[in-house]
Amino acid sequence: MTSRRTTTAAVVLLGALLAGCGGSDDPDTSDGSGAADEAASKVPGDLDAATSGDADLDGEADAGAEMTADELCGFLEEETPKVVDLQPAEYAAATFGGAVFAFYTDQGLLTDIDGAEMDALAAEGCPDAAARLLPVLGASSFEELLSR
Repeated sequence: MTSRRTTTAAVVLLGALLAGCGGSDDPDTSDGSGAADEAASKVPGDLDAATSGDADLDGEADAGAEMTADELCGFLEEETPKVVDLQPAEYAAATFGGAVFAFYTDQGLLTDIDGAEMDALAAEGCPDAAARLLPVLGASSFEELLSR
């Protein structure tokens, strides 16, 4: 038969052990190998400012972060030969869309991809390049292309 003192000591010890475990309500998702903990530590806590020209996510490019006609035109000149022979136009457009995403991401403007702005910049700097590329993509404008 256990004494009351022994039972009380066991309850206090159990309480201390449980308090030392962190007391988190989150379920344990680790597989024992630490892989889940390692993967979770690689997830960023918030948006990395280097991936977007809209770091405050207000829908507008932050000051100093914008696409220029020269940058866009260089990109269009580089991408046109890569998609010009792709058929059907939907495949060419999908291929080009992935390239646009990567290009804007590399420029730090991920959240600022805007077809109307691309049209304006192309009209300013390289209307001939846009005129060659858009029919291949089955679109009359970048705005039309990106709104699909």
